[in-house]
Amino acid sequence: MKSPRAITIAATLLFLGFFAFYITRPQEPSYKGRTMAQWLSAANRPGNAQSNEYRDSMVAIKAIGTNAIPTLLKYLEARDSTFTLRVNSFLPRTLRLHFNLATAHEKHEWAYLSFADLGKEGLPAVPALGELAKHPNSDTRAWTFSCLYNICPEKQTYQPILTQFLHDQDRILRLDAARTIRNLYPSEAEQLGAYKEFPELKTPPATNTLSASDSAGTK
Repeated sequence: MKSPRAITIAATLLFLGFFAFYITRPQEPSYKGRTMAQWLSAANRPGNAQSNEYRDSMVAIKAIGTNAIPTLLKYLEARDSTFTLRVNSFLPRTLRLHFNLATAHEKHEWAYLSFADLGKEGLPAVPALGELAKHPNSDTRAWTFSCLYNICPEKQTYQPILTQFLHDQDRILRLDAARTIRNLYPSEAEQLGAYKEFPELKTPPATNTLSASDSAGTK
């Protein structure tokens, strides 16, 4: 059993670590006195999709506009540090989000929601998203795929990225890329290799069955 002195030292070190993390965290764009993280944490609460709070959050992201993109790209690369996991294990959700201690999964969802809200305004992010499509972390690649789907760039930019996803290590991403190519570019799908691994996709779908969150939602 740990002595009171050891517990005090451990608590002090944890507090100092938290303080250092808080004061050195990256600054985010803000709107009406609230950071992007604060707006998005409100938007992403369970069952909140039809609430005024959700709509206000999406208005905030629209108002921030392209200034949000650098932060959203960082969200996509987010990973949970040991320190963040420890702090999140005992801090209430509202408090940890106030101090920008969201989990990596929450930040990935925030990026997805934001790019869906920005739509074509997110086009300046496409070159960076194309690079993230090669990221070593499969979660980042999956959420990147979904963000690109929300933006739906021009063919000359989007098609090479989708073709790259046909060779991804993750089978679900390869399947989603093949479906998207078939749905967007049906006359070129076979030539691009969409049916090589998934010949069953040659059968025309009754509807567009690909959800923008298919890839990320399975992670």
